[in-house]
Amino acid sequence: MRIPAALLLSFACGGNMSAFPDNPSVVMTLEQSGVDVDALLLPPSETERAEARAAWRSRSLPAEDVREEARFELPNEEVMLIISHASPNGRHLGAIRAPLAALEGGSYPIVVQLAGLAIEPSHVVPDPAASLSSETTRGIGLWPAFRGQTIHFRDRAWSADGDSWDFCDGSTDDAISFLNAALEVIPGADDSRVAAVGGSRGGNVALLMGIRDERVDVAVSLAGPTGFFSDVVMVHHNAYILY
Repeated sequence: MRIPAALLLSFACGGNMSAFPDNPSVVMTLEQSGVDVDALLLPPSETERAEARAAWRSRSLPAEDVREEARFELPNEEVMLIISHASPNGRHLGAIRAPLAALEGGSYPIVVQLAGLAIEPSHVVPDPAASLSSETTRGIGLWPAFRGQTIHFRDRAWSADGDSWDFCDGSTDDAISFLNAALEVIPGADDSRVAAVGGSRGGNVALLMGIRDERVDVAVSLAGPTGFFSDVVMVHHNAYILY
């Protein structure tokens, strides 16, 4: 990411966490299994941080065998494309909303829309034809389907391969590779103007994209979880998902 990390936008606009009772079951299960929870929650060392960054840099995330799975004409001279591509975890896919002119060229900014985590790994891509607004988009919207996730548009659905519980680091790989795929099929997509926006798990992925991919100029996290080395997280009602 080219902008300073201090310019990352992180908004704590989620629900009131105190509205949920503490759930000690994860801590109890770990302790009963002989895990030292205090040691588990120690902040990562500089060596561990460097190892994580090196692992990120070593990953190759090209978009190979990109295919158009479906095309939908939209109002206001726009199009919705469902595309898929090969990945180490099987076929990955997602949706692209773009001006028709972007299929020929030009220079359009990109907004990567990143979904949160749900018990049912599915996501509905918004249909502009169902909106009361007649405003034409001024850029290109991307909706990656994270591994193991199903996306829906109108009356159709498409599912990505992979394990849906690899939900932060793996999902970031998926978002970056889908951005690469979109750049292949949309000549007018401008990779010098990319924003990543998400809420909850999607907010975490937006921040990780900002750290890992220098093409991302803006990362917006809406209540994205980041404090994984906190006992507060360990007793959160959704801790079983995280640990």
